[in-house]
Amino acid sequence: MNILKINNRNKNEKIIREHSKINKIEYFNFFKQYKKDIIEIDRYFAKKKNLKFICSINLGRVKSQTFYEKLNNKLDIICGYPLLHPKNEIFLKKYKNFSDFFINNINAIERNNTVFFEVSPKRFFFLIKYISKSSIKKFSFHLIYRTNIIRQSISFFHAFKSGIWHNKKIDSKDTLFQSINYKSSLRKVEEILKNLISDEQKLLKFFKKNKIKFFKQNLESSFDKSKVVEKFINKYNLKYFIIKEKKLKYFSKNKLSKQYLNFIKKVEREKSIKKILKKRILF
Repeated sequence: MNILKINNRNKNEKIIREHSKINKIEYFNFFKQYKKDIIEIDRYFAKKKNLKFICSINLGRVKSQTFYEKLNNKLDIICGYPLLHPKNEIFLKKYKNFSDFFINNINAIERNNTVFFEVSPKRFFFLIKYISKSSIKKFSFHLIYRTNIIRQSISFFHAFKSGIWHNKKIDSKDTLFQSINYKSSLRKVEEILKNLISDEQKLLKFFKKNKIKFFKQNLESSFDKSKVVEKFINKYNLKYFIIKEKKLKYFSKNKLSKQYLNFIKKVEREKSIKKILKKRILF
């Protein structure tokens, strides 16, 4: 769904995800960094003193999309919108500069005095170059991570290799791991694992250096048992926006192929993987 349509939305319409496959460009490859952008964004936040601004940093392959969809079905706000995901270049050319793009798109997804967007670590690290520390401290930070970072890395590897980014399309008939070269695949998983650990460490360093508190959540357990949705709502005091839920059909987790499971077990036993894991500082 294109953000262009948001301003014309019906009051009862909810926005979940963007699924357009048009060639897109990252905002940090399109907009130059100017001091005037920082000043404009500071002015915006100074005016919006009562705005609740939730920034959910999503480390990837962590069940975040199901989490955001559940929140969208439960709350009368737009939850986990991919505000800074790659956009169509034609769309970006509408804006004079980054502050124009950022402020207009924040206004477009604001509902009930709340802005709630999600961002990857990579896009977040670029964002802090465009925004002052004083504005960044207006954010309420939410972090979604995964304890089993090896499986997270393999999930990334599978997605990159197969082009399948939705788990509901992965099942016991998946044939990817029948034909891959194990050694080269292991090297790729190691690279992904190192990058994930590096992102985690950079985030922790940033929060610690700037004395910023953040709310972390792990979504590996059952949503019903862990009550992660309810805990999020309580944490950010969003109970006033609870609406009558619609019954949504969430896909059941498909069984992975034997080859996929065997690949996971084999990778988990590798000394090189265990060595990399020692560098991880768990949240």
